[in-house]
Amino acid sequence: MPYKKIIIKIGGDMMVDLRKQSKSPDRSLMGTRTIYLKDMNQFARIFSPERLNLLWQLVHVTEKLTIDELAERVGRKQEAVSRDISILEKEEFVRKKKEKQRVYPRATFKEILIQFTKPVSI
Repeated sequence: MPYKKIIIKIGGDMMVDLRKQSKSPDRSLMGTRTIYLKDMNQFARIFSPERLNLLWQLVHVTEKLTIDELAERVGRKQEAVSRDISILEKEEFVRKKKEKQRVYPRATFKEILIQFTKPVSI
């Protein structure tokens, strides 16, 4: 089952958040996964514009798409889309489901929220 939401905190401090949550649990975070990234460089290594577009497609398109169909939809080569899907899968933003000879990627969330917790430089 997908998460409701994934929160990506760039420059955030997980220990600070855990202490806050232990003192005063926030029920609105149930079903939410928070990912902590050190800086914008780490964010950029994971989320190229092409990968963000793939994630958008997987969240907003209602029909199941194979990697070939997804590649056609975004106007990219199948090999490039497959590589990007594998990277997103490694980071747990995508899961692949195999049915017979077809592979169907799907997002592990319904919403993504990016928070910059410190000033960032690009």
